Amino acid sequence: MNKAINLLLIITFLGYALSNTITLPLIESKTDGLVVNIKCGTQECQKIMRVQAYDGCTTQIKNDPEHDNCGATKLDYNRSYQGYNYNAQFLIDTTSFSMNFTIPDVSYDNYNQNIFCLSPSTSIDDMTNPVVVLYKQGFIKNQHFYFYAKNITYMSLIDTVVGALHIGQPDMSVVKPGSKVYQLLSYNNNFKYSIQGSKRFRYDGESITFYMTFLQLSYPYSVSQTSHCITIDTVTLERLIMVFRKKGLKFTQKDYVIHFQSLQGLGNFEFDLYAVGDKSFTVTFTPQEMTTKQSDGTYYLRMCEDPTIQSAIFGYSIFNRYYVGYNLDNNSQLIAERADQQVQQF
Repeated sequence: MNKAINLLLIITFLGYALSNTITLPLIESKTDGLVVNIKCGTQECQKIMRVQAYDGCTTQIKNDPEHDNCGATKLDYNRSYQGYNYNAQFLIDTTSFSMNFTIPDVSYDNYNQNIFCLSPSTSIDDMTNPVVVLYKQGFIKNQHFYFYAKNITYMSLIDTVVGALHIGQPDMSVVKPGSKVYQLLSYNNNFKYSIQGSKRFRYDGESITFYMTFLQLSYPYSVSQTSHCITIDTVTLERLIMVFRKKGLKFTQKDYVIHFQSLQGLGNFEFDLYAVGDKSFTVTFTPQEMTTKQSDGTYYLRMCEDPTIQSAIFGYSIFNRYYVGYNLDNNSQLIAERADQQVQQF
């Protein structure tokens, strides 16, 4: 009898835990980075939504006369996004919930997309962030979401399922046994996701200092759901290139696009991120993870430069190796070692 009761309690607990996690297949789009499929409106129109967690984004759905807005209810006019706000039922996984969104009536590229906006709730209308809406409507217990990917290739010719977006509770089965989920310190938690980290990173054991950090105690990092590369400022990339030359690596460079002749002699890239409790978490990328083999036999380095930034932005390749989460309660990020890290050449 006791065994039967214990089994019933275990089953009940598992059912409760699973009910607090909503899982969406995570898709690598051939054009838009990471996307999810959802159904919208009374007509349950299928929508491919580009996942974004940038400050200031808002849930947008492209104007589609064929679906007559998919049975949504028109609300007020949104001057910021030059289009009307709407409300509709959305279906993700098996969960149906009500959410506001905007249909821009302008043709700007950044408006002419379907956006699944996961930006911090303090920077946008709460009713346009699906995680906040699901929390307020009682479908999840935590305002968290996590990216789990197994085989992002960065060169998909078709839309391909590469993992999952977990909303609510983390899936601890994907975390490396004996490891834990670290809450990273936020560089600026007032309005966006950001991470405090070291103002130096290491390539093959050699320390490289980010540009313009002599008065800073730490350096801002973030994660992109749309970029395939790690983006740093131009001066810092030039410093990295000097290290490549110092180590005698054979490569070509044009407009800061770097191709290595082979992977022989290449080392790891390491970035130290700061976590709660005076802890640090080192993000490591191998040469295989940082490069893509080209048709001519060379290896393209997925390290991009942007002369306008003073931060480091991890591309979505980080989701192949680490379990990365976001905490909307304090606009911080979470990270854990994966049980099945993908270390392979693309």
